[in-house]
Amino acid sequence: LGDTTEADMEAVVAIHNHMNETTWDKVLEWERVLSDDDNNSSSPKLLKFMGRPKDLSPKAALKHYILGHPLPFDRHDWTVLRPDGTTIRYVIDYYYDTHAKAPDQLPTIHDRSTPTQMMVDVRPALDSSHAFLARTLYMPLAQASNKTKFATLSLFPTNQMKQQVQESIQVWKNIQNNTKEPVTEQDLTPDQANDVLKEFKQMLQQCTKQEKALDQCNSDQSCAKASLDYTMCQAKQRCPLQHGSLVQVLQSGSDEKVEAALQHVTMCVTNAHAEAQRAREQLSSF
Repeated sequence: LGDTTEADMEAVVAIHNHMNETTWDKVLEWERVLSDDDNNSSSPKLLKFMGRPKDLSPKAALKHYILGHPLPFDRHDWTVLRPDGTTIRYVIDYYYDTHAKAPDQLPTIHDRSTPTQMMVDVRPALDSSHAFLARTLYMPLAQASNKTKFATLSLFPTNQMKQQVQESIQVWKNIQNNTKEPVTEQDLTPDQANDVLKEFKQMLQQCTKQEKALDQCNSDQSCAKASLDYTMCQAKQRCPLQHGSLVQVLQSGSDEKVEAALQHVTMCVTNAHAEAQRAREQLSSF
């Protein structure tokens, strides 16, 4: 892909997998505390995943604006399906601590043990009184009685983290700029819609090799890498700023900055597809 190597792509997949697995482990710790099944005979499943990088959670806003904590570099909402058929939504904020020990090198695709500077704040969304009790009563009691290994992130920043506030604000501003919504249907004239579709077609034509590899992949790991290759190829054509930022941070060895840059790339490519779809719909209405 020009500025990226095979090892780079494997490292990005490994970082993304590590981030998701760390999050899921913390979700399961919550579920063990909140479950009515003392034997934990069945496991919850992830029902829905939503990345919300532009939305600051109420807790993250409190930590930043009142307590002087750095902003998160990403936010996810995960909806979990419990064995009894009920669902619960978890809010996840991702932070990185640049003062923590960084890994000596980026991980390989099968690596799950490389140390990380990432901090994950996982908790049930306050969608019900039960979720409120879970956060204020059930989990603190389980922690006090050593019935869980879950560690709650402090609301208060360390002195070292206070030094990262300005950097986190800049990252947040970059997220807002890099994840802008595509133009709306009303903004497109017929000529503009045709131009959008022409550029979109040219982008896809440059990535036929990566698209073919994605169609032919036959394992989770190979498909994850093929999907990333395809996304990066499209980003290089349509989102050069985001693509260049990811290439640059790959040299830094920071898992969290790589994950944030990947989020920007993915959002930009997703917006390109959404804009092309809107252009098709608008042309069909003329």
